[in-house]
Amino acid sequence: MTRDDAISKLRRQLPSLRDIGITGLSLTGDAARNGTSGIGEIEVVLDIDLAAHPDFDLLALVGVENDLEDDLGVPVRAFVVGPGMRTATREAIIRGAIPIAS
Repeated sequence: MTRDDAISKLRRQLPSLRDIGITGLSLTGDAARNGTSGIGEIEVVLDIDLAAHPDFDLLALVGVENDLEDDLGVPVRAFVVGPGMRTATREAIIRGAIPIAS
């Protein structure tokens, strides 16, 4: 799978992701950097509207990963970047991220 394949498949998932409170989605990590080579794992950054969906929790995050894995056919790691994270960690996760939806 190429980066463009991953982006296309992620875009197809946007309506169901928005239904559970995800307002932004970005592709990050090796999948974002290595556009044409085979991708063995997808890393995504999620923005979540917790005010509208206060029940979104770790189980919901794992559910998102599982649903995306089923659709993309490769392991998916989802990250939620927030103000409680160390700045260096947050910057490392979002560095080079490719926005899919915001």
